This record gives sequence, structure tokens and C-alpha cells, in this order.
Amino acid sequence: MKKFLGIVVLGLLWCNPSFAEQIIIECLGTHIYEGDKKEWNNWKRTIQVDFQERGTRDYGLEGFTGDFSNIIITDDYFYKYSLKVFLAPEFTVQVQKISRLNGDMAVTTTYINEEIYKEIKIKLDEVNSKIKNYEKQLSYKKKYEVYGTSKLGSNQQEIEKYNIIKPYAEGKKGKKGITKETTIYKFECKKATKAF
Repeated sequence: MKKFLGIVVLGLLWCNPSFAEQIIIECLGTHIYEGDKKEWNNWKRTIQVDFQERGTRDYGLEGFTGDFSNIIITDDYFYKYSLKVFLAPEFTVQVQKISRLNGDMAVTTTYINEEIYKEIKIKLDEVNSKIKNYEKQLSYKKKYEVYGTSKLGSNQQEIEKYNIIKPYAEGKKGKKGITKETTIYKFECKKATKAF
């Protein structure tokens, strides 16, 4: 019985992601979908996932510097969301999802107007009002609040915000305020065999 319990404990330690503090995943683009158009996506990305800090550093695309970005970690997925100013009065709403089961990654972006930005903002602010230490993040001209995945709330609150943003990013909600067609970048990812 002691031997069995020892094996179970070692197995749990081995499988627990908190003990594997960082992994590197390599992603190769497959397709880009923009409206009804489908094109090949040959972009390569290297993403460092930090379980302890609940974030990623994204390398490999031109202009990507490996800046730290918060993520939502669940048993099956890594999630990320954002609502940002593009060129006022135009905004981007974006979600990213990486499957931990098969390595598929999708980055979905839609450009929206200020009216839809405000509609989403009200919903996000309602969730953020329940986060004790939440701090507003303002755009570079300090005119608009920007939103992104945060470590300040619980995983449940972050998933709630992701689910608010997702239908807008997919172009299913706020259709009257879409200024450019929804774009989806698809990638296939796998755990890197060596660090960069």
C-alpha cells in the first residue's frame, strides 16, 4: 500500500504544471481566414509559457520582442484576450486560444468602432468592479481604457471576461460596429525539443 501511495504521489508531482515552471512551444502557421477568403499562413512563432507567473513571451514574428503577457491557464487550454485602441476611433478586440490537448492555436481579431468598444467596456467594468485590487490601464494618450488578460482576478473572473470578448472578436456580436472583417490566424503548436 505504501509503495502504491508513493507511486501516486510521484505521479501527481510529475503531472502538476506548477512544478514544470516553463515550457517552450513552437507554432507553425497553417491558414489565415479573412471573411470568405482563406490563405496559407507560413508564420513561425516561439512561445515561452510560464506556469508560475501565468504568462507568455511570444518570439518569432517580426516586431514581437518577447514582452510578457498574462494568460488564463486551464487543464485543456491557454487563453488570452484584449480590447485595445488601434487608431482612434477604431479599436481591436482579440482572443487567443491554444489547445493543450492537440496544440491547435487560433488568434481571432475584429476591428470595431467606439460604440461597440463602449458596449464591451461596460460588461468588462462590471466584472472588474468585483476585483479588489483592479487597476485601470489607459491607452498611450490616456483617453481610452485598454483591457487584457490579468493576474489580479481569479481564473473564473478572467474566463468570464474572455467569454464577454469572444463573440465580439469572432464578429458574432456588435456587427453594426465592425469596421474590418474578422481575421483568424491558425497555427499548429508542439512542445519544443530545445530552448532557443
